[in-house]
Amino acid sequence: MTDELSFAEKFQLLVDVARKPDGTPYSDKELAEMTGLTKMYIWQLRTGRRGEPRNSNLRKIAQALRVDPDYFSSEEAFNAVHQPSGATQPTDESAAPDESDEPFAIKLRRLFASVKREDGSDYTPVELAESIGVSAAEVQDLLAGTLQPGGDHLPVKIAEFFAAQPEYFRNTVRGRDLNRQYELLARLGEQNVRQIATRASRLPPDKLRDVLAYLDFQAGQGQGPDENSSE
Repeated sequence: MTDELSFAEKFQLLVDVARKPDGTPYSDKELAEMTGLTKMYIWQLRTGRRGEPRNSNLRKIAQALRVDPDYFSSEEAFNAVHQPSGATQPTDESAAPDESDEPFAIKLRRLFASVKREDGSDYTPVELAESIGVSAAEVQDLLAGTLQPGGDHLPVKIAEFFAAQPEYFRNTVRGRDLNRQYELLARLGEQNVRQIATRASRLPPDKLRDVLAYLDFQAGQGQGPDENSSE
């Protein structure tokens, strides 16, 4: 597939996905400043008015957009950016081989959407980055799908940050079940939470305690067995 694409087409696809931390694409001027090349030269490469650049310039572009320089010549490196988790087959015996795994980026975005602070506010990529020991740009790349965690170390630390089970990131029966639970939490949304809070505020204290006890009970039912349990 990649052999059918020109350098300009690959470059434009990369610009579309390798975005800035605020989610906006890099401009030709910004890419020029990052690479030390001219704005006109970047524009000509991106629009196909110039052919493939020399290796030194290609490496500058790849480094600026945080990809392997082989992105422009290797189908495997190209697919690692644009198909972040597609071909990985589960090896765990509890996984269902006929169910493809979701991209890591989708699972990470789901945690940000569903897990809130006690005051209801959102966690930020910067907070996650500081907690797990990476840069904010790397977290943004993980969210965008242009960077993969490369092993279990980061997924485990991310799960700990969000107080989720590490199994959440695995393509297993339990992992998919956890994702469905967090998706449901995300879909509840702030509006529904506000409606529940508004209605609950009208209850007398003793009834409100009953409601909270019930919610705690239901939350406990959704948790998996204790890791130290023999069952």
